[in-house]
Amino acid sequence: MVMHRIKPRTRVDNLVSEKRKPKKSYGRIIYLGLLAVIVLAIADLAFGHLVYLDADGQVMQRNYDVATEHRGTVTDLLVEEGSAVQAGQLIAVVRSRDVLEQVATLRARKLEMERDLNDMVARREFLLATRDAANERAKILQDTLNTTRAARAKGLVRSERMSEAVDEAFKGMQEAQKVIADASVIDETIRLMTVSLAELDSTLIQLEEAYNEGRIYAAEDGLVANLDVVEGAVVEPGDSLMKLYYDERFVLAQVPTGTAYDLEPGEEVAIKSGVETFDGRITRVYPVASRLAEEFQRSFEPTHRRQLVRIEFMDQAPNLPLFTTVQITSTALGRPLERIAQAVFAPKAYADREMGSSSSN
Repeated sequence: MVMHRIKPRTRVDNLVSEKRKPKKSYGRIIYLGLLAVIVLAIADLAFGHLVYLDADGQVMQRNYDVATEHRGTVTDLLVEEGSAVQAGQLIAVVRSRDVLEQVATLRARKLEMERDLNDMVARREFLLATRDAANERAKILQDTLNTTRAARAKGLVRSERMSEAVDEAFKGMQEAQKVIADASVIDETIRLMTVSLAELDSTLIQLEEAYNEGRIYAAEDGLVANLDVVEGAVVEPGDSLMKLYYDERFVLAQVPTGTAYDLEPGEEVAIKSGVETFDGRITRVYPVASRLAEEFQRSFEPTHRRQLVRIEFMDQAPNLPLFTTVQITSTALGRPLERIAQAVFAPKAYADREMGSSSSN
């Protein structure tokens, strides 16, 4: 018979306390981290734009309105939205019945004035031809009067004959003076009519040149945008047909006022479009605040206005479409993350950019 040793039983009231190992609460750490990120995101959304440069902008170009100076109908529209045009290229034709009527009226008036002027010149020639005869007749009558006076003094002529000689001499002198006066009046009339005819002719030429048969040409090499008309549309004087954008592209940014930073011309900034970032330089800070575009306005808030800042691309202007919305930030902020995003999502653009930076250095 084999005997076994009985093991002592552990009593519940006599257990030895063991030290518990502390466990890491990863859930709590993740929760606090997410909470901190949310708080920072809310603070950045509310106050970030007041602490560091974070503004919106649009890619722009110099532009001018293509408008008509007269009321008319668009008979030909030779461009469309986004068309590239060259200086001197025909882009539209606007026919105006009002201008054509004005031209016809001025031409008829010109012909009438030319006819009247020719009549005046003919009358002047006639008066010049009769002036010498009138002066000669007046001289003869004056000599006759002098002879009659001498005969009257000798008692050879009666008083009736003397009176007739005086009347004839007076009428002859009066007719000669009238011819001279009429010639002077006609000379002044011809001068005034010549001036009026020249002014009318100049007005007609200017009107025809301005109208140019309704043809409208591009004044610069550029891009057509904001095309507001179609063929057959009736336009009024001053109505914009389209806008022509030309020259190098730049960014027109709208920067909040009352911030903790100041912007000065010459300061370098980063221009971000998607995952691409371009170097820019502030060239002008305008002393005006403009109304934000609708896409930049926040819902359920009053209309915001921000200061306008012009930014030019430091390198050759990228091939960004006109009116592209871009983000403007300081070159010292966000650049590492942006470069990582470029390397991941746009490796070719990132490599080209880095090679360009290396060659410039």
